[in-house]
Amino acid sequence: MLETALLEMFETAGAVLSVLAAHGIGLAVTDLRMSYRAAARFRDPIVGRIRLDHVGGTRIRTRGSLHRQEPDGGTTELVEGDVVLCAVENATGRPAKLPAFVRDVWQGLVTDE
Repeated sequence: MLETALLEMFETAGAVLSVLAAHGIGLAVTDLRMSYRAAARFRDPIVGRIRLDHVGGTRIRTRGSLHRQEPDGGTTELVEGDVVLCAVENATGRPAKLPAFVRDVWQGLVTDE
């Protein structure tokens, strides 16, 4: 779900996977570290919060969390984690450079938190 929140952020910024695919590039998770805080249940309303920590030539480092929306309006943190993605050539699976315009858009999303 953290990866989905990240992809939604990319879509909102206008740098979607279809743009990468047109360049023969995909994204692969290369590192995932999670800390579980509380259990979710089927049909719980879940909110994702994600931020970009680093966008390099081929790698993207992110940090995010998932929260359950509570009936009283508050939230309960369910999970927190780090996700590292690598740009790869779709044909070979080898690392690939992110197109400059995509990298520029994503670097504009990096936060200093």
